[in-house]
Amino acid sequence: MINFSLSEEQLEFQALARDFAVNEIKPKAAHYDEAGEFPEEILRKAFEIGLMNIHLPDEYGGLGLSGVDGSLISEEIGAACTGIGTAMEANTLALAPLMYGASEEMKKRVFPQFVEEFTLACYCVTEPNAGSDTTSIETFPPVLPLLKRVTNISSMATRCGSHPPDRLTGCSCWQLPTRHVAHVA
Repeated sequence: MINFSLSEEQLEFQALARDFAVNEIKPKAAHYDEAGEFPEEILRKAFEIGLMNIHLPDEYGGLGLSGVDGSLISEEIGAACTGIGTAMEANTLALAPLMYGASEEMKKRVFPQFVEEFTLACYCVTEPNAGSDTTSIETFPPVLPLLKRVTNISSMATRCGSHPPDRLTGCSCWQLPTRHVAHVA
C-alpha cells in the first residue's frame, strides 16, 4: 500500500508557511490589494525564512524541494492571499526554463544569486492572438538555436521567427538582473 503521509520535513515546511501566512500575509493583504502596492517587505521576509526559491536544486545552494513540497507551502500561503502567493512563486516560474534548459555554466552563474540574496526574476509572455494565455500561443521557435543564443545573463535579447528583424513578432526573450531595474510596473 502507498503511504500518503507527509514527512516530518514536509510538516515543518507546512507549519512554517501557515504561520507566515497567518502572521505576516493575512494582516497586510487587504492593504496591498487596496493600495496596489507590490509586497516587497513580505517577500523579503519570506526569502529570509526560506519560503522563496524553494525549487532551486541543492547543487546550486537551493533547497531542491519537490513539487509536492512546494504545493504544501503554496496552499498555506494562498489561503492568506493568492496575489502575494503568486508574487512569491514568480521566481519559480521565471527560473524554470533555466532549470530545464540552461547550460551548467549559466545555472552556476544565475541560481546562487537567488539563494544568497533577495532577488526577483520575471517571466512575461504575450502574442497578438493569445495575450498571456500560453495554451493559445501559435509561435514555436526552434528550441536548440534559442538555447544556444541565451548565454549572456548581463543583458540579452533573442528574437526568433521568420519575420523581418525590425518587427518584434514571434518569440522575444529579455533577461536582466533585477538589480538593474529601478521600477517594476
